[in-house]
Amino acid sequence: MEKEFKIQWKEGYVEVSLEGDITFSRYAELFRTFASQENLPKKIRVLGVDNGVNLKFMADDVIKLSALREQAIAQFESVRHAFVVEDPTKTAFAILSSQETYSSNYLVKIFSSKEYAIHWLLEE
Repeated sequence: MEKEFKIQWKEGYVEVSLEGDITFSRYAELFRTFASQENLPKKIRVLGVDNGVNLKFMADDVIKLSALREQAIAQFESVRHAFVVEDPTKTAFAILSSQETYSSNYLVKIFSSKEYAIHWLLEE
């Protein structure tokens, strides 16, 4: 299966859709892509959507991913991040990953419904 993530700018948030086989290095590339952007708003809202992603890395990589996430979000005043995940295993991974990200400017929630995730993202 081809590796893929798609980034789309929506009204008030950015949607990142993940599908296919994603390795640790490819996932890390996603964080580096965000970190390298200079024209993003200082308060950003991100919707991460699992569209059939197959994570090809180990649970031990969670700490490394969290460190990359912390570096990527350091430039923002605040990051509001909603994950939409239906699979229990991937939900557990999302919980572990978000709990390992230590940053006062990062607020994350995990949802099984895209509708509720968007509603939460756009709350004031």
